[in-house]
Amino acid sequence: MQCNHLHLPYPILASPPNPPAPPRHETPMKRRYDEEDVEGCRAILGRLDASDPEPMVMNACLEVKAENYDEALRSFQAAEEALGAAPYLSYNTALCRYHKGEWSESLREITKVIDTAVTEHPELSVGSFTDGIETRSVGNTQTLRETALVEAFNLKAAIEWQLDNKQAAKEALTDMPPRSEDELDPVTLHNTALVSAGEDP
Repeated sequence: MQCNHLHLPYPILASPPNPPAPPRHETPMKRRYDEEDVEGCRAILGRLDASDPEPMVMNACLEVKAENYDEALRSFQAAEEALGAAPYLSYNTALCRYHKGEWSESLREITKVIDTAVTEHPELSVGSFTDGIETRSVGNTQTLRETALVEAFNLKAAIEWQLDNKQAAKEALTDMPPRSEDELDPVTLHNTALVSAGEDP
């Protein structure tokens, strides 16, 4: 079972709603991050205001890359105190907890991501497939990306799989907002194939 990588904030790869104009450090930071150049990223971050939430989040992402999950959690929590709740922060916190083997705490963060999306974006039809409701694909929209739902459901499936709750892992995947097969990301495709492997054709 696979889970997605960090849900990265602007300006590294992804963006929260209404992002600011791209800062000058965007291109070198993204390049260094993609190249796994943690020290190069830290050098760029060292020139930024450490109390700014954006560098806090970027630093937390670097700590995850270095497998310093406790430090990453502290940085994500500090960023959440400064920015307020955000799905990508909750997902990243859940991912850190997953890597630490803290399944219950990770599931608690995942629940926050899912509950927020269900309340704020009913148009994403969370759980409709599991409930047997025929719905059309929601596509890979910006709204879907901002909710971190795909990442959250894949992580939930991975945790349930680790806990040997195969049916719960399958339901986590079918609870995802509906998308056509050609719209599915590689992690979702992999996980769906894995949970379906034991079923009769």
